[in-house]
Amino acid sequence: MWIFVKGGPVMYPILLASILGLAIIIEKLWHLFTIRLDAQKFSRKVFDLLKDKRYEDAAALCGKNIKYPIAVVFKAGIEKRGLPVADMDRFLERIGN
Repeated sequence: MWIFVKGGPVMYPILLASILGLAIIIEKLWHLFTIRLDAQKFSRKVFDLLKDKRYEDAAALCGKNIKYPIAVVFKAGIEKRGLPVADMDRFLERIGN
């Protein structure tokens, strides 16, 4: 504690910034842990629907899970399925980022 006092008034903004930074880290970790999804199981369901050419059903499944990043990318890919492979690759990369 005496080191904090010895640091003078500049220590208060440093303390405030440290608390704020810790709060942001905790919030981001909380967000990451709440968006859990069994990606393998979800992907298998989507690919099975696509294999059966049920594009609307696959897009609807992705729409129901839109809070998950993988669902967003899958849905975008399904909606743009007519694009050439090179364009699709760039498009999905943009969506993923």
